Amino acid sequence: MIDIALLRIDDRLIHGQIITKWLSNLKFDTIIVADDKAANDPLEKTLLQMATPNKIDLKVFSIDQAIKFLTDKTQNLKAFILVRNTNAALKIVEKLTEANIRLELVNVGNISMNPNKKKIFKAVWVDDQDIENLKKIEALGIKTIVQVIPEEKPIPFFNDK
Repeated sequence: MIDIALLRIDDRLIHGQIITKWLSNLKFDTIIVADDKAANDPLEKTLLQMATPNKIDLKVFSIDQAIKFLTDKTQNLKAFILVRNTNAALKIVEKLTEANIRLELVNVGNISMNPNKKKIFKAVWVDDQDIENLKKIEALGIKTIVQVIPEEKPIPFFNDK
């Protein structure tokens, strides 16, 4: 059975904070990048592999491949799941829920500046679709938080709860 350490939305995917902060805090053995673009780009896959320590198993999947892998109950690992956006997070959360695989929370770590998005936190810019996706995740009983690094206090995405 897969133990999901965290599902994080971070459009940078793997970078220094993931390796130096989250790895030491959560002690996962596998990073699963669930991203259609990265899965189909050999250069991006190579760069992601270069950024991953040798002791960590990296899997770069399309979103659908990641769902298939994550719902395969014969896997035995502790995974840190990275997605680039809220659309991917929602799709994965819905499929995990359907497969009775429990996820406690979704971490919103970084959604980069975009002229069509509104800044809600220092590294988080969202539009109406992002808000709707995160509301759907919460409707499934999964908390959404903003937390850039583990040393920061997690902030509920929706403060009205």
